[in-house]
Amino acid sequence: MNDKKVFGSLRVVAGCALMGAILSGAFLSWVDVPGDIRSYGAVLGAVAGIYAKVAHVL
Repeated sequence: MNDKKVFGSLRVVAGCALMGAILSGAFLSWVDVPGDIRSYGAVLGAVAGIYAKVAHVL
């Protein structure tokens, strides 16, 4: 993989993490959890982005 593909993949994962944080903050802000709900959404979004990139490669 060249640098352009690596940074493109990282951009997709970061974008999914951002969308996960935004959506969890917008729709689940009423949930009382230890820590910030947006951080959980960012982790779930990043995992979804990694899965999307791996599934696209395979």
